[in-house]
Amino acid sequence: RLKAAGVPLSKLPGLVRDARAACEQYMDSCPAYPGIAAVVRTLAQKGLYLAIISSNARENILRFLKAQRLEVFAQVLTAAGIYGKHRVIKKLLLERGLQKNEAVYVGDELRDIVSCRKVPLAVMAVTWGYDDASLLRQGEPDFLVHEPPEILESIAKLNQDSCGLHK
Repeated sequence: RLKAAGVPLSKLPGLVRDARAACEQYMDSCPAYPGIAAVVRTLAQKGLYLAIISSNARENILRFLKAQRLEVFAQVLTAAGIYGKHRVIKKLLLERGLQKNEAVYVGDELRDIVSCRKVPLAVMAVTWGYDDASLLRQGEPDFLVHEPPEILESIAKLNQDSCGLHK
């Protein structure tokens, strides 16, 4: 992406810092994608353990969740650097005593899929986030989700095909 935009790799840390600062300004007023709040609440009501793993600042995420009244996540974790998510995923699975077939990652970037493949862990890629569907498809996610209710359908399918997601 940097190469395509003509930006040297050495500028990446500054770009990440600036992007996080910009996000901070809008967390209280940024709307959730239509329908996602209902899906998240449904998952929480079903007793699923919900966690967020992001390269965004934890404070930004918490502010967003509070503004959206989505304070149903048991943990909000940040990945050090933009390529460290697989380590955080592995650590969370270990801490929770979960087998890889008892969890699923929902992400919006190709690098989320890549991180899950390193674990390995089932991954749902949502098309309304950072990367578009064609790029996500290249990563061959287990599920490519176009609208929030499809998350619930995909989880139901996972529960049929495996031991089920851990509560």
